[in-house]
Amino acid sequence: MISLALGLYQDIGVNETTPCSYNPALQCAAPKVDFVEGVAIIIAVVIVVLVGSLNDWQKERQFRALNEKKEDRTVKVIRKGHEQLVNIKDVLVGDIAILEPGEILPCDGMLVSGYRIRCDESSLFGESDPIKKHTFDESHGQYDGEKPRDCFVLSGSKVLEGVGRYVVVAVGERSFNGRILMALRKPTAATPLQEKLNDLAELIAKVGALCGLILFGALMIKFFIQLKTKANRYAYPPHMCVDC
Repeated sequence: MISLALGLYQDIGVNETTPCSYNPALQCAAPKVDFVEGVAIIIAVVIVVLVGSLNDWQKERQFRALNEKKEDRTVKVIRKGHEQLVNIKDVLVGDIAILEPGEILPCDGMLVSGYRIRCDESSLFGESDPIKKHTFDESHGQYDGEKPRDCFVLSGSKVLEGVGRYVVVAVGERSFNGRILMALRKPTAATPLQEKLNDLAELIAKVGALCGLILFGALMIKFFIQLKTKANRYAYPPHMCVDC
């Protein structure tokens, strides 16, 4: 904006002259082109910002579409006495969901029936060993060694073996995996690479601002010198020229 303002002032407020192309002895009005530099800077900034914004928006859109496609799957539930396939987003608390090998559980539940069920909960707790699950009746007051028997299946865990049914007790943000995902949405600390890039961008901004100030000062000095020179030149009558 400063460059554009100075260019407009040079073009509008100052009547500059230059030797004519057809006769160097004569003085002609200088072309009004000082504003071009400011306009070019603004256009360059607008192009860079628009390209960067559109690129980020497109990547974010593709990322969201990929996540939605990854989560777009169905699960078998027993609702109103009938077995049916429903989207995992439509599972409700109180549904009886069917548990099968290889399935990643979409919700939390309590096992009501099953046979030799083992789940991989390493993504939730970091435990690499499969966790054996028991029905509610089998786990009530019973122990496997020193640990009480577990009748709860958690969202995000993977069924390694066994089949069974469980009653849904928590879905979405209320489920165990949902609470983890919501916690991950909080702002995280910048990585070392991001910190270095931020420092580099700050350094570039400071150096650029310093160079801009130096250039601005040099142009202002040149501008005032030109004004002083023109004032001295017009203070005296021009020399007469026979050949003019």
